[in-house]
Amino acid sequence: DLSLADRFKFSGSLTYTHTENRVDEPAYRGNQLPRIPEWEAHTRTGVMLPFSITVGHRMDYMAHNYWDATNWYASSPRAIHGVYGVWEEPHSGISIGVDIMNVGDQMTQIQPIDPLNPELSGDGVVGVTDFVGLPLPGRSWMLRLEWTR
Repeated sequence: DLSLADRFKFSGSLTYTHTENRVDEPAYRGNQLPRIPEWEAHTRTGVMLPFSITVGHRMDYMAHNYWDATNWYASSPRAIHGVYGVWEEPHSGISIGVDIMNVGDQMTQIQPIDPLNPELSGDGVVGVTDFVGLPLPGRSWMLRLEWTR
């Protein structure tokens, strides 16, 4: 976490994960393990306004990851953006906030239609999915109420 002049806040993380399949099967040996991206980054920036209000932006990035042990089928890298606003009552520990996740409503991505012959088949539009092929939600609104003592 980083704070500048008690007005700007930044927090973030960057993760690098090297995976390697070490089985004896030649089709899989040395490949990246499925569903684990090599790079992930998460950032959250905010501006503190008068009346104990904070507004900001968040970004979640994932590098491509393979869906199978042969490393033939891969998801595209993606960055999902969100915005948020929070009001904090300074003496009671109560805060109320709203988060809008996937503010750009990113529902599709471009990737090879046939990963085994990308030069022959070209690219196509496919739905954005998570690590196991389930669809990610589009724009989502979340309300939150917190109380800390």
